[in-house]
This record gives sequence, C-alpha cells and structure tokens, in this order.
Amino acid sequence: MFTTILILWLPCLLVFLSSSHQQFLSQSLSGKLTWPIFVLSLPGCWWLNLPQYGPVASGIMVLFSVMLIWITIVLCHGHLKVRLLPFTLAGGLTCVGLISVIGVAATIRHAIEQGIVYVV
Repeated sequence: MFTTILILWLPCLLVFLSSSHQQFLSQSLSGKLTWPIFVLSLPGCWWLNLPQYGPVASGIMVLFSVMLIWITIVLCHGHLKVRLLPFTLAGGLTCVGLISVIGVAATIRHAIEQGIVYVV
C-alpha cells in the first residue's frame, strides 16, 4: 500500500503542476505529458493492490487515495507557503501516514468482527 500511495502521489502532483493556478513553478508543466502519466499510474496501482484487496476493493482504494491526495494538495497549496521539494516530501509522507492509519483501523475492525481479537 505504501508503494501504491507514493506512485499515485507523484502523478497527482504532476497534474497539479500542469495547472495554471499552481504557484510552485514559473511556468506550468505540459498537460500533454502529465495527464497520460497520471492515467497510466491508475491501472498500475490497481494491479499492485490486487493481491491484497481483490479487484473491486483495489479500485476503491485507488479512487479513495487519488481523492485524498488531490484534496491534500489543493488545501496545503492554498494555506502553506513552502517550496516544491519540501511540499512534495511532506505531502507524500502525510498521505502515506493518513492512509496507513485508516488501513490499520480497518484491519483492527475486521479482526474484531471475525473474532480474531477480543475487546474487553
């Protein structure tokens, strides 16, 4: 899952950097280059998640991850005034951390429902 999030983070950031509203670069990146990279990363990440989650859950995880990453990028870009490299590193680690916490919570809940772990 960590690999999937990091693979999705970079194409999402590239698509954002191709926007005319971004303020990291003086000139926006080419959308003709960034959008195909983003589109090709989606089935790749879906495929990476297949052994763990199955086809439908893998697709939902990729969709959820992309939505979380884009919301994080837009909110942080609007409220934090940092340079591109710290933004990229902090944003990637933040998304991995948030999705990991959600994944751990879901795993614990599943273990409780299956009777593997008992809550006192």
